[in-house]
Amino acid sequence: LISILHNMTKANCAVVCAIHQPSGRMISLFDDIMVLNRGKCMYCGPKSEILSTYNIAGFTRPSFYNIAEFGNVFFLEVITEQKDEDLKNLHKICRDEYEKFKSRSTYKSKQNSSIDFEQNFETDNTVTSTKIRRPEKSTWQQQKILCSRALICIMRDNTFTKLRIAAHITAGLLFGLIFYNFGDDAIKVQSNISCLFIVQMYLFIINALQTVQM
Repeated sequence: LISILHNMTKANCAVVCAIHQPSGRMISLFDDIMVLNRGKCMYCGPKSEILSTYNIAGFTRPSFYNIAEFGNVFFLEVITEQKDEDLKNLHKICRDEYEKFKSRSTYKSKQNSSIDFEQNFETDNTVTSTKIRRPEKSTWQQQKILCSRALICIMRDNTFTKLRIAAHITAGLLFGLIFYNFGDDAIKVQSNISCLFIVQMYLFIINALQTVQM
């Protein structure tokens, strides 16, 4: 996944993500790194300058630590204040580097180009939104699309279709046995009404199951 994101950055796409405890191979794919401590930026810049910046602040990387171990262990100890080093100096250095970066002409040109892009995108979006008018489909076309969609789902799920057919046959046999010869007897009018109600509810539930599945 990180390799895919790194390839996206080569296609002029900005990718920002939070990675917890990255490995050495994963850090090798990073271009820029930001370290945050309680909302304050402890480092923000290229991967190649992170060790030199921390050396200036007084945080020396042990010789037996690589950059991944230094990031996972040593940074964690510094940020959680398990060591006695002062973080104010480190924060000041990072802040000064950020101010220098903002004063460069490349930053200002990129900022102006991003503002122009946003303005052009907003104008293009408003123009295209006013021009595009989707034709409304008639009721018959909508019903045709829904029926074709339901037919495709039925053809794809043969097991569920067979279960529905078996359920219909079983329900028909049960209703036929329970309400057999009830229609000729006027005394059993209430049973006939119950039969109609149960059949309607059964059809409603069976169709609702198909809708939920889709």
